[in-house]
Amino acid sequence: MKARLLKKIKTVSLLNENNRHQSYVMIIVVDTEGQLCNRLWGFLPLLQHHRLTGERVVVLFFEAYSAHFPNYTDSQGFRRLRLLPEGVVYVQVMKIIKRLFKNGRFTYKNTLEQHKRGCSLVIAWDHRLEPHDEHTRQLAVRLFRPSDAVVKRVEGLLEGYRSKGSILLGVHLRKRDYRYFHDGRFYYSDAEYLTFIRQISQQVESMGYTLRCLLCSDEPIDLSAFQGVKAFSIPQSESMEDLYGLSCCDLIVGPPSTFSQWASYYGQVPLKLVWDKTASLEVAEFGICTNLDQTKPVEMTNWLRERSQLGDAPQVES
Repeated sequence: MKARLLKKIKTVSLLNENNRHQSYVMIIVVDTEGQLCNRLWGFLPLLQHHRLTGERVVVLFFEAYSAHFPNYTDSQGFRRLRLLPEGVVYVQVMKIIKRLFKNGRFTYKNTLEQHKRGCSLVIAWDHRLEPHDEHTRQLAVRLFRPSDAVVKRVEGLLEGYRSKGSILLGVHLRKRDYRYFHDGRFYYSDAEYLTFIRQISQQVESMGYTLRCLLCSDEPIDLSAFQGVKAFSIPQSESMEDLYGLSCCDLIVGPPSTFSQWASYYGQVPLKLVWDKTASLEVAEFGICTNLDQTKPVEMTNWLRERSQLGDAPQVES
């Protein structure tokens, strides 16, 4: 295995011996922690680094998700490296890589700032995109665009729920692992989610719009628990369809999660994270994610008017 691994790494990391100033440099991403959107957020600063420097970024352990993104698998500058047969243990692979990288040309760095030349192993999750870079966001949107099948299905479904004067609220009902995450602090019942929706609905409808709600969850959704609001879900949805669906909404609400934050960043949709089950939500406080811990404010009156596809403010139905 060592010989095969070294051969494949050399394929993408050969130095240009003809010109020392043009030595080939590369960053290899080695972390496996976190679900999909944790990984995507970690990639952003490396994607920015690639865009600004031209250095190649290679991701070792992304096979579980890369098939969802056709543009990613075709990318030359930011790519996966298919090194590993199924079942290979991460720790064993890292031991091999570190042995191969003991010749001085390769370094193991946790911070991107320490990377100068040659080849460095980095932990992507340790980095944050600073400052917000719209060019990098647009590159990320192209690179991590879902498959045409996902885009077509989701957009076709949402089109049937959109109408003039309506606002589409994406609701992220994070359930399964949040029962235990932080002792269930961010696990909310259907009744509590319904309360959040009603708070937003009252404000949106007072401005003359109709609110419709796309419900997305990692567990089966009981639509009967959301009586009194116009709620629907994507039938037999998978996580990629839910993620893209949220990014197509006009507003997003949910507990703290990189999932809904990525949807906000990707689709440029105002998001409100709910940090407490007794929270009082204000539409004016929604903001578009520019980083995991940063949002930019939105002038909501104009935003809702534009998203409702109305040139003038709508009239409240009597």
